[in-house]
Amino acid sequence: SQTVYVYAANGICTDEDSFNITISNAVVLDPIPAVTICTPYALPALEHGMYYTLQGGAGEQLAAGTLISSSQTVYVYVAGSTPACSAEQALVINVGIPPVFGFNNGCQGAAYIIEVVPVDASFDPLTATYSWSAANGGAINGSATGQSVVVSGAVAYTVVVTSGGCS
Repeated sequence: SQTVYVYAANGICTDEDSFNITISNAVVLDPIPAVTICTPYALPALEHGMYYTLQGGAGEQLAAGTLISSSQTVYVYVAGSTPACSAEQALVINVGIPPVFGFNNGCQGAAYIIEVVPVDASFDPLTATYSWSAANGGAINGSATGQSVVVSGAVAYTVVVTSGGCS
């Protein structure tokens, strides 16, 4: 903070005035990376600021620990000593839905085939990825990354289905 004086003279006339200048430290928030998660997301504690549902510190204030169960953007807002000294960062939260599936399986000729089938259209089988594995004594004949596999051996087979970042 500093006082500045202004002095003016015009012939025999003079005038003087003063005013104060206060420079406040800027509020800085670190960038917040987007979050993609397959279960409700608990808002973490913040070192600075509060969570809000709208920009500019408006809307509902959300406490750390609040569970976010649907995709949305929340805002971290820090009020400074003046509105020009405030800071805000958007936090984009993408909550995916884990794929729900069942199986169609049976013999087709001499081959035994296991196929992943989506339940209630919980994912698009054409855009999902698949990773199959077999217990000892079993074999996956051909690719282990398709919606269906040809198997041999009476053992447990495992598949991980990933869709929209969720497995």
